[in-house]
Amino acid sequence: MNLEKNDSKKSKKQPKDKQAKKVLKILAKQKKQRGKNQRRDAPPLSSQRSLTYKAMYENGVCELKEGLFSRTFKFSDINYAIADQSEQELTFSSYCELLNSCDSDTSLQISIINRSKDKKQFEKDLSYELVDDGLDVYRKEMNHMISNKIKYGNSSLQKEKYITFNQRAKTLEQAIPALNRLQGDLEDQFSEMGCEVEELSGIERLR
Repeated sequence: MNLEKNDSKKSKKQPKDKQAKKVLKILAKQKKQRGKNQRRDAPPLSSQRSLTYKAMYENGVCELKEGLFSRTFKFSDINYAIADQSEQELTFSSYCELLNSCDSDTSLQISIINRSKDKKQFEKDLSYELVDDGLDVYRKEMNHMISNKIKYGNSSLQKEKYITFNQRAKTLEQAIPALNRLQGDLEDQFSEMGCEVEELSGIERLR
């Protein structure tokens, strides 16, 4: 008797389960279609909305948002690892002075970007030209070593290093003198480290 009751309960439950699954499928389908319609009807994202800054000026100053301005510089390698102790101490001291030149309204960011070189051109630039003087066998061996190093190594990656100063100011006119002072400090300190500094224009920063 109990078995018959259990069987009747199961038979009643199964149609309900099927109906629930059917409803869930319909709801999921409607939700998916609603998402497609929203994406289709959404206005296109303007270039202004997609940018992460407010304005970029020709002189390289960028207004990130209201009250915050920045300027970016490209700098060459600092051969810290192979320098002797006195040179390392001077480099570290210059770097500390650069950090100390930043007040509470200033911050800095260092960026390293790896760019791929044209491997064929890179290999051509490094390879030795054969001149038929009896030493070409050594040149070929060197060229083979260079080719393998480029093929299996990361020597074809060009590291570009940048430093960006962010300066808080109410207006662009107030920000420029502060950024000029930071630029002077940067050039002085990096010069002591044997490093070349190049200011980026607005167009260069957008590349």
